[in-house]
Amino acid sequence: MSVYLNEGAPDEPLFSMVASYGKQMLVTDWKMFVSGLFGYGARFNTGLAYNLNEVAQQTRVSLGMSAMEIAERLTLFPYYARFCSRPLRRRLLSRMLTWSSKHQPGDVQKLIQRPHVIRFCRSCASEDRSSGRVATWKRCHQLPGVLVCPHHGVWLLECPVNVQPYSAWPTLTDVKQAVRVELDVSESQHRDQACRRSVCQFALRYWKRRVAAG
Repeated sequence: MSVYLNEGAPDEPLFSMVASYGKQMLVTDWKMFVSGLFGYGARFNTGLAYNLNEVAQQTRVSLGMSAMEIAERLTLFPYYARFCSRPLRRRLLSRMLTWSSKHQPGDVQKLIQRPHVIRFCRSCASEDRSSGRVATWKRCHQLPGVLVCPHHGVWLLECPVNVQPYSAWPTLTDVKQAVRVELDVSESQHRDQACRRSVCQFALRYWKRRVAAG
């Protein structure tokens, strides 16, 4: 079956696009939906995605992206890949383009753990709504080490990922309660702000660099 995912909002990740599509189309059988899109019963994951060859095939009419383009533009693969050796990068990409239920080597297994929280910026959400768009999750907010919004310089909000298998994936509009991310530091406010901005910029710099798969 073909899945006509809408072209995402700026910096919207794949998991958010899937969640928004499911909500818009009033999907009730999420097991059938995600199995048709991913080719297996994919779990909610804010970092990476798997069996992207199948996702590219199912969305070729609406998105028109290759599996590699989806990995680089709609997941956190570019960020993780910057910290991998070339052999590990190839194994990780191979793991994302296809699907296997087999246990992965330890170095790959560490990279594919699903994050336990999902983060967003209230100011970004307000800008989405002011522009006539539905507020969506942003890929840059899910980067490890990014605790403040790179665009607004404010603390991100986070909520736990508590999505049961084959249940609806959450959209940003589904969030009822979230807490502000904070660091327990003793330095001055000025130094604290400079520190978190540096961490954020470091993560973003590595994320934005296009990573060659070869």
